[in-house]
Amino acid sequence: MEFSGMMERLDERARQRVGGAAWDAIRPKFEQINEALMSVSDTTTGELTTIYIKYTSAETGSNPFAVLWVKKSTEMTLGLALPENFKSEQISGPARNMKYTGLTGYITIGLDDDVPKEISDWVSAAYAHLSGG
Repeated sequence: MEFSGMMERLDERARQRVGGAAWDAIRPKFEQINEALMSVSDTTTGELTTIYIKYTSAETGSNPFAVLWVKKSTEMTLGLALPENFKSEQISGPARNMKYTGLTGYITIGLDDDVPKEISDWVSAAYAHLSGG
């Protein structure tokens, strides 16, 4: 399966998880979110751990600045380590069974949802919050 963008920095298990035919409809949204997550640092990587992908970088150490739940092929939930004062009407608290220590803002994107145009700003804020940048 060929992927576009920065998919090569995802571990093999993550690529396999979203590479199947069931993911065809939502994969472009996954790739758009992954691109925003990977673009904050050349050292960002994504590692699949069961039903979510942890995004870390050399600057954030083992603490993920983002986690993307890929439990089912019809929706994804993105959790971000946003600063306390960060506000957006589109970002909420954690969805049921999707809480991760250090993450403060969550958004779920389904088949019929657009990836918010602010996604890169949100990811940059989460990365900066954890990296000190």
